[in-house]
Amino acid sequence: MRSVLLIALTIVGISSAHAQTARVDRFDKIKPGIIKADKVTTKQDDNISTGKIVQTEGAKVVEVTNKVTAADGTRFGVEFVSIGSPKGRKATVKILWRYPQPGLKSPNTGTTKFTDEYEDTVTIGTRGQFHWTLGDEWTRVPGTWTLEVSQNDRKLLSQDFILTKP
Repeated sequence: MRSVLLIALTIVGISSAHAQTARVDRFDKIKPGIIKADKVTTKQDDNISTGKIVQTEGAKVVEVTNKVTAADGTRFGVEFVSIGSPKGRKATVKILWRYPQPGLKSPNTGTTKFTDEYEDTVTIGTRGQFHWTLGDEWTRVPGTWTLEVSQNDRKLLSQDFILTKP
């Protein structure tokens, strides 16, 4: 009987460890700046002010700065290493972009947004980045843009970018 109980407790312990939610404790080696990417794809998301989320592969900061010239195609954001546990697991985080007055007013919907919020993932112990890609004129609002990243209502990162007209 003790053997059966020991096996059952071992299985429960293994299942609990496997089901452990990945937790981001902090971001290290944070580099804000201009980002270049090897491969760029877009994903439709009607909840975002532009109607799409831009995803990249091989992205990295090529110029460390928080000052951005708001030109078409400029990609800016932060590069980081996520620290947490368990290492190698994907963790879900909330991304929040805050925009300056007068906000981003979509000519397609007529809606003005002062924030965009969505979820993304990071892999614990690896390098990653979050960024914004400027496009149409209405998205290139000068002023202070703020990127915030949080998990379970714990703010892990806040970075301001100062956008100026070319």
